[in-house]
Amino acid sequence: IDRRDRLRSGQGWRMEGQRGPVGPGRASSCGLPLLLLPLLLLSRCRADEEVLMNTKLETSDLRWTNYPADDPEWEEVSGLDDESNSVRTYQICTLDSPSSYWLRTRWIPRRAATTLYVEIRFTMMECSGLNRRHCKETFNLYYYQSDSDEATPSHPAWMENPYTKVSTVAADHLLRYGGEKRFNVKLLRLEQLRGAGLYLAFQSQGTCMALLSVRVFYRKCPPLRRAFASFPETIPHSLVEQGLAGSCSPCDDSVLYRPAQRGLTQRRVIIWGLRPHSRRTAASENSLSLEWNVPVLQNRYQILDYQLRYSPKDGEEAGQWQYVSSRSSSVVLSGLQRALQYQVQVRARSQTGYGSFSMASSFSTLPDGAAHSQLVLTGVLVSMGILLLITVVIVAVYCYR
Repeated sequence: IDRRDRLRSGQGWRMEGQRGPVGPGRASSCGLPLLLLPLLLLSRCRADEEVLMNTKLETSDLRWTNYPADDPEWEEVSGLDDESNSVRTYQICTLDSPSSYWLRTRWIPRRAATTLYVEIRFTMMECSGLNRRHCKETFNLYYYQSDSDEATPSHPAWMENPYTKVSTVAADHLLRYGGEKRFNVKLLRLEQLRGAGLYLAFQSQGTCMALLSVRVFYRKCPPLRRAFASFPETIPHSLVEQGLAGSCSPCDDSVLYRPAQRGLTQRRVIIWGLRPHSRRTAASENSLSLEWNVPVLQNRYQILDYQLRYSPKDGEEAGQWQYVSSRSSSVVLSGLQRALQYQVQVRARSQTGYGSFSMASSFSTLPDGAAHSQLVLTGVLVSMGILLLITVVIVAVYCYR
């Protein structure tokens, strides 16, 4: 069986894969901008998706750019998706070549968004049954920012820097002869974008795969009215991958209000500095015990583990991060310096990779003797409680008699 035919025929399969939003325009998923948290704790807010590119909706040739131009290996073909709709796809199979082959999209304007999401659906042949020395089961995704549609077949140079690497994408489901026919879905995030638009580029080396669809979109908060509060449509700089309707804690001095927090005479107030979730902590002279709320992901994946990083907040070691991982929503940091303030950030990892780090929170270890003083105070309180209990028992027995 020819491998290209195998990949092409995969377009017509009724694939039992992961399903995501495929319709045009806007889909919805759970999310909550930080600004709305105090007023919307009792409601569910949905973030709209504004689609910038979706190859499943293209009816004509995509005509993306191949490199090298004199030996194009990415082939554009027509096929059927999992819903039997006609789509334009790209496929490549270079198992006997160690060379890199690139495929670049057209220029994609980003509008007002600084964070974009790229959803990729693809199939990948398994290497173990192909017996090819250069066979690989991964490909790389890059992007290049520009203020206009300036790319040519030779510009920018086909390499990392000027291109920015997003990720090495691995397949969760591999195609094999006689095996189950499933496709893969990967959701990747591009952050801190500045140019007016960008190109996506796929780099393949020794793979036998097909790009079934590519969707680029950003998330925005729709117009919302709750009680006496009204919020316009907003495109956030960073939309946290979790529900924020959880436990609350009193706001500290880092939260700002305009015109004021109390004594309002108007129906409008602006709030800055709200955090996406609260944390609890316990401290000793050389350790911190931290616990955080479990985020609810906007997609169908579950949290695999957490990564926490910490460093002294001030001094020469500020910003020299130490990393720890945890499978639960708590961790104990040991071996810390006494009476020192630390900054801590945490992020979650799912099947799609790591999310963004949370905003930095500060915690302090105790000075010398503070832990001992707390222990003595606890012992005194316990002793007083025992004596009080004994007294109550004696009085009760006396009264009973």
